[in-house]
Amino acid sequence: MDDQMRAAVYEASRRMGRCYLATVVEAQPWIRPVQPAWDGNDILIATWKESPKTRHILKIPRVQLFWQVDETFQHLRVTGVAELVDALAEKQTAWNRFDYDLTRYFTSPDAPSFALI
Repeated sequence: MDDQMRAAVYEASRRMGRCYLATVVEAQPWIRPVQPAWDGNDILIATWKESPKTRHILKIPRVQLFWQVDETFQHLRVTGVAELVDALAEKQTAWNRFDYDLTRYFTSPDAPSFALI
């Protein structure tokens, strides 16, 4: 993806905020709303360590994110391979990249229940 396309993807996704994450497990698709953050070219998702999305990604890391960009049904899809981030330093860096207060769900980046995808 060239820089111009990357900028357009970033802007559209930031404007809409919430999107939908699709995972697959045992040939069954699962879709759920998430509110990701960006770290350079990486898309970050905060979740619970024991959540279904975490379990699904550990089994099959291929995912897709979907944003409905506007009321005319323009949309954005980003397909990739997800990974669970366990390194505390990375979790600490990512903690403040989200547009919402993660302390509503987790006490801190080192909370045992906090997972970063």
